[in-house]
Amino acid sequence: VGALTLTLGLPPARRFRPSADALAAFRQMGGTLRSRTMVSGYLVGFLMGVILLGFLTYISYYLSAPPFNLSTTQLGLIFLAYVFGLCAPLAGSISTRVGRRPVITVCLLILSTGIVLTRSQALMVVLLGVVLLALGLISAYSVTNAYVGDHASGRRGGATGLYLFAWYTGGAVGAAVMGPLWTGAGWSSITLVCLGLMLVALATLWALGQGKAQPQAET
Repeated sequence: VGALTLTLGLPPARRFRPSADALAAFRQMGGTLRSRTMVSGYLVGFLMGVILLGFLTYISYYLSAPPFNLSTTQLGLIFLAYVFGLCAPLAGSISTRVGRRPVITVCLLILSTGIVLTRSQALMVVLLGVVLLALGLISAYSVTNAYVGDHASGRRGGATGLYLFAWYTGGAVGAAVMGPLWTGAGWSSITLVCLGLMLVALATLWALGQGKAQPQAET
């Protein structure tokens, strides 16, 4: 059903030029790694993936333990907070006017605020933190994807593919790496590591990245 909905509902591609052969497409994709700006986008995507999967995996353990003791049903309802990710198109629209990096920065700061709030022992504060994390992370994901596409220099399709690869690779790493942290030091250690990763993401974005670029044709 999902595949059929996407097939029928997605708009036609704009500025798309298909590659003549697969090897050329892979060479173009690899060529984006020579750009500091593109690498900054990939690294931000990777780090956000680490945080997302690490957070999603272990927030349930945190909230099912004292002092919260939430049931499985209650834990499931908490993730309705991710509906706030519907604000991502608004973030994208704003970034088109004021620049991608400033908007990504604000989104990452919102995300970080959410992480800090989840360290609270008050359930409502933790829930607010989950909402802010969802809002910041999903918006940052969307705008960073656009940032990568803007600087792709005619290789937008391949660049977006590498960005998604970095995102999902980060998710796999996050789900694995956060386990020993949870076992060894609990939720506090996970939040501290996630905040550290956010600092790395922000430093990477501003040290390696660039400002506005014109949209490029897709290949």
